[in-house]
Amino acid sequence: TKKTTLITSTTTELPLLAQCISAINFTESWRLDHKGSKIRPDGTYNCDTSQPSSRKGTWFRFSGSGGTHLLESCPPAYSCGSETGFWSDEAKPNLQRGHFTKVKAYGSGTGGCKSYNIYLTVGRCSERPNDYIYQYNGRSLCGDSFCGQF
Repeated sequence: TKKTTLITSTTTELPLLAQCISAINFTESWRLDHKGSKIRPDGTYNCDTSQPSSRKGTWFRFSGSGGTHLLESCPPAYSCGSETGFWSDEAKPNLQRGHFTKVKAYGSGTGGCKSYNIYLTVGRCSERPNDYIYQYNGRSLCGDSFCGQF
């Protein structure tokens, strides 16, 4: 008698990384103001780098009305709900799911598009086109916001 062995294949989804699950969502529509409109959320300019949502070690992502990822072009001063808007020409690095890298981001203020620079860690949570998370580990810089885009 012949024995027949049936081989089956299953595809499983990899578990989400802890950083992807715990990331804070930036959903505010003023993050999409790239025209220097001097929008003041809650009556004052936003200060991302000193708020719990982006303090050292906290991951964040753009979603909903806040866009899908960090802005990839220079906004004028007084954009994105703050005096200085952060953007990066490396906002969406070519990463595989679960991988991370450091990118340079720029503060675009009255001193120009690259008034100063900071570094962000960027990670990819899934194979979806804009599923990125970001982490800022620098000092508090009041008057600065992370700009989003679709």
